[in-house]
Amino acid sequence: MLMAKPFDIATDVTLECPRCRAYKTVARTPELPASVRLIEIICPDCDDGDFHSETWYSALGVEVSQDARAEP
Repeated sequence: MLMAKPFDIATDVTLECPRCRAYKTVARTPELPASVRLIEIICPDCDDGDFHSETWYSALGVEVSQDARAEP
């Protein structure tokens, strides 16, 4: 039996497609604000060729402004 990778809020973030709700946990990038826990972005299966943008959410489900990107 495969074990799911534990979610570590310090190093991980969840990507979720708003259309099909497919999701995966990935390593967080340094410029991502610490409050971001979920990033909504269209997955490759749902991509219709449009220019989609990602939306960031906190653990409480509140949208986090992308203006809050951490300084390098």
